[in-house]
Amino acid sequence: MYLTSIPNRNSPPAILLRESYREDGKVKTHTLANVTNWNPAVVEAMRSALKGEFLLNESALIAKASSLSGFHDKKYRKQPTNYSCGAV
Repeated sequence: MYLTSIPNRNSPPAILLRESYREDGKVKTHTLANVTNWNPAVVEAMRSALKGEFLLNESALIAKASSLSGFHDKKYRKQPTNYSCGAV
């Protein structure tokens, strides 16, 4: 598996997650996902991980995990919905 960048004429390049394989002696590719809309830092982390390079140490992983647990913020809370029928 690898990430590749495919140029487009009038738009930014498409970044694709692909795998390659052989069929009848020819190398073929299969696109697994289009990751163009991913955050560029995530794309680079994925590219490094696919190469076997893990750039984060244990303290960085803990900091990242704690930053992802921000769902207690008001902007992520589900707003209460009032389903009452009113006065009957």
